[in-house]
Amino acid sequence: MSEATEGMTENRTVRLLVKPGIVIAGYVVAMLIANSAVNARFLHQSADAQNSPGMYAWGDLILFLQVFGLGAIIPTGLAFCFLRPIRIFWPLFSLAAVAFAVTGLGAFAATGLWNQQPSNSPLGLLAAIGGLREMLSPAAAVVFLLATFAAPGRRPRLILLVAILIEAPLGIYSFHQWFAPIHVL
Repeated sequence: MSEATEGMTENRTVRLLVKPGIVIAGYVVAMLIANSAVNARFLHQSADAQNSPGMYAWGDLILFLQVFGLGAIIPTGLAFCFLRPIRIFWPLFSLAAVAFAVTGLGAFAATGLWNQQPSNSPLGLLAAIGGLREMLSPAAAVVFLLATFAAPGRRPRLILLVAILIEAPLGIYSFHQWFAPIHVL
């Protein structure tokens, strides 16, 4: 191989690694920011945290995921922009998005039907797993929205829109259930 050909191959390899590197760096920055938010919360924690460390750990996890999720919007959008020219990706991703959204409907049904079952029963376990799946709905709706903006064709956009129309109401319901429940007397 000639030196010119070797140089072109090396340049092409470097260019192929730059885009994933940018996306990974974005996720690392989002993770560092989220970790800083949790550490800042920990530094301002009251002495009551010693009485219920599990509850505070759950709150720290939720805080980390929320801050990371906000920070991950930019690298996720960039990833979808970088994936735009790859035509085979979009039909597969859009169908996977709808399949994932349908699992959200199943989770909604499981938590609604079997939420009052004992937690050690199979139906109670399904309700608990359904509740965890419901927590993914807000993030999934945002990811599908970003993908819809980046999708190169009309068909993947329409399929992703269906996934958004399923996930968005589930995400709003989930957010409401987990973070702003209404207590009826």
